[in-house]
Amino acid sequence: MTLLEFARGPALQAAMIIFVLGATWRFFGALMLPWRLVPAEPRKGAPSPIAAAIKGVVVKMWPHKPFQKAGMFTFVNGYILHFGLAIVVFLFAPHILFIKGMTGLSWPALPSNLVYMIGVITIASLVAGLVHRLRSPVLRLISR
Repeated sequence: MTLLEFARGPALQAAMIIFVLGATWRFFGALMLPWRLVPAEPRKGAPSPIAAAIKGVVVKMWPHKPFQKAGMFTFVNGYILHFGLAIVVFLFAPHILFIKGMTGLSWPALPSNLVYMIGVITIASLVAGLVHRLRSPVLRLISR
């Protein structure tokens, strides 16, 4: 058995089993967290719990006013990094073919040159975040 056969065979199967078990563990761990029950009745005209939850998620996607100026680089860089990473992982043709081979699921891919460009931007964002973290005395202390 060559190294490539091992990587595509038993090693990939073991990695998938570990991933599925870990994801299942985390999912059920989150479900088993204690739920805080609020005994108060909702006031008249209050939004539904689902609308309130969606509003809470959207509000938390933007930094609070006192931190907007100082944390804007980190905020924008985080979105660039994660959107770019998601595009490269889920919309690059070889990755889609890999996922199709594993699960049978497939979807259209972006052109390779576009994904390469997004990949370069994502790597630049990662490097910029690292430089920002290393140049800031506070963030440097947190990183140790």
